[in-house]
Amino acid sequence: MIFEVIKAGGDNYCYLLASGSGKKGLLVDPVNVKGSLAAGERHDLSGVMGIVNTHSHPDHTSGNGGVLDKTGATIMAHQADNAGIGATKIVGDGDIIDVDGLAVKVMHTPGHTPGGICLFVDPDDGPPKVITGDTLFLSGCGNPRFGGNPEQLFESLSRKLMTLPDDTQMYPGHDYSIKNLEFALDRES
Repeated sequence: MIFEVIKAGGDNYCYLLASGSGKKGLLVDPVNVKGSLAAGERHDLSGVMGIVNTHSHPDHTSGNGGVLDKTGATIMAHQADNAGIGATKIVGDGDIIDVDGLAVKVMHTPGHTPGGICLFVDPDDGPPKVITGDTLFLSGCGNPRFGGNPEQLFESLSRKLMTLPDDTQMYPGHDYSIKNLEFALDRES
């Protein structure tokens, strides 16, 4: 499996997933268009079969047009967030996105936004991985104040993400770990 973390400027991350068969890849939240396309070239992929947006906020969707112009890729998102994305394919909880034989499972995780999704993959050649977008961060979780719902976020965290295998590696949409830990320490003092 090919799995690459792409720094997107500031604290944002994009991701490239591919089966390793040398065909097509899947880009997740490709706000760094140049970096996302360069990742595919580094891995000798013949193209991008799809873009998945974990939710509708512009800091995750703003690269869609640039990638689409260069690749013609299908844009995928959950229906509840699609008004802010304009996806060409709607995905829902439990759907499998086939990336040249690599099964990427969609998990609907509302809370940060109504249509938030996480992507789970359990490759043969390594530990399981989950891309969490803004649902879960290192040392924190997504803020539900911008169209989300705290009760739904709690349910998404406890009933979906906390039930994944213990060895699952987590990849968030941002690195807020220092800020989140500073906030926690401030509240404990």
